[in-house]
Amino acid sequence: MVGVALLCSSAVLAEEAGFEVKVGGKTYPMSLEQPLKVTTPKGETVELIVSRKKAISYNKAGLAFQYPSEMKLSEATEAGVTTITLESPASPLAIIQLYPASVEAKDVLEALASGVGEGFTERGGQLKALPAPKRTVSGAERQGKAFDVVLAGEQLKIELFAWKEKGRTRGLMLQHMKTDTELASTQFDVILSSLK
Repeated sequence: MVGVALLCSSAVLAEEAGFEVKVGGKTYPMSLEQPLKVTTPKGETVELIVSRKKAISYNKAGLAFQYPSEMKLSEATEAGVTTITLESPASPLAIIQLYPASVEAKDVLEALASGVGEGFTERGGQLKALPAPKRTVSGAERQGKAFDVVLAGEQLKIELFAWKEKGRTRGLMLQHMKTDTELASTQFDVILSSLK
């Protein structure tokens, strides 16, 4: 067995620097996704590559899903509503909300749509309703609401869904710039295909 120790600095994994590998008393600097060839004390040449996990698991508050490791997760609870926000370094944004079971899914969907409309028009955005989207979310086909938004010269697409599951009402917002449609599709698929 080759004795290789990987030491990470306190830097965030997304940074390119901050890693080193110690092999046989020698220290080698290392970067993410960059191959590094080292020679072990027994003379073996080994190639090492450090990479991020492709997906990270979330499992709290009766909600479980995976999300791409490049997305940043934050969560907050206010007035009995838990909000999980997943932000990509690019434009894709997913927001999952958990409401008490006493709140109806149709009311959540209407409130989300109203909030999107008010929020973007107050900032000078132009909103256009699209045909109701259908997506498989949490193992079932869901129908929601969708909008095209133009804000500060940028074109956005927003999809909203709400449903009841596991004794809670869930709301979902997916948003991305039109130029990031392919990236958004890939990232949202990771989340939606695993959402339970």
